[in-house]
Amino acid sequence: MTEQHLVVAEEHSRHNSMVKHLVSMAPFALDPGRLPRRPSKSLFRSAVPLTECWRGGSPTAQGSRPYALGVTVARYDAVADFYEAGWVDTYDDATSVTFLQLLGPLDGLRVLDIACGHGRLSRELARRGAQVTAVDLSTALLEKARAAEGQEPLGICYLHADIASGGLAHAGTFDAVSCSFGLSDIDDLDGALRTVSKALQPGGPFVFSLLHPCFSGGGPVSGSWPSGATYYDEGWWLPEGRASSLRRRVGANHRMLSTYLNSLAAHGLHLDRIAEPAPPAEWTDRAIDASRLPAFLVVRCLKAERHC
Repeated sequence: MTEQHLVVAEEHSRHNSMVKHLVSMAPFALDPGRLPRRPSKSLFRSAVPLTECWRGGSPTAQGSRPYALGVTVARYDAVADFYEAGWVDTYDDATSVTFLQLLGPLDGLRVLDIACGHGRLSRELARRGAQVTAVDLSTALLEKARAAEGQEPLGICYLHADIASGGLAHAGTFDAVSCSFGLSDIDDLDGALRTVSKALQPGGPFVFSLLHPCFSGGGPVSGSWPSGATYYDEGWWLPEGRASSLRRRVGANHRMLSTYLNSLAAHGLHLDRIAEPAPPAEWTDRAIDASRLPAFLVVRCLKAERHC
């Protein structure tokens, strides 16, 4: 075992009890009345008990296994290779810079990264000193995240679970929660925010980024809602803009800005800071109409000291 692996092993032992709390709270039943009509990022079919957190390497060699909750097929499973190739470990774009600034210093903090995908943000949080637990519904993306953890051990605990289930954390388990461009992929917003609020310590930050709910699109870039609809028409849809390469494959939930803010407040997550990073410079040439509009939104909320 290398010195680096020894250091990681020490970090594992320090928050092993936290992981046990997480997995002991996994749900074991599904209310059939809540089944959505399409494959969702917020649905369990059935569940099996979770016993430990697999952080990469060979499950057989470690005597472990990946988390497997019998979750329904996630939208991102079919595009995992495309997603991994297009969203790499660089963080110098305006939205990533703003996101990490709003999270602030992370050394020693317990961070829950929801809708973590292939672990792009999770890894940067861990490199900055956070003890990271990362959750996603896509088995295919989590396999890639765990493979990366095996190559660069950072002590990240990856969970295959439904953030909207409400059973992933004891109250106040985490110092901060992050979500990079994931809330629009989650069908049950209230369920997800309920979990976030429960997981956070009072005063802890929840930082998330989104395609701006008010972004109307332009040229080859689809807006936040269908061209044949209006801003006030909320729901899941499949964009068609040729430059919206990811959303054309997985779709997105459009919600009004007021829906997000009111839902956050209802769960004791109060607005602290808001930022609207400029689109990439290349949009000026490729999508000049879209480049003039607020395309991205980064928000920091703080968990209320008291929330009933």
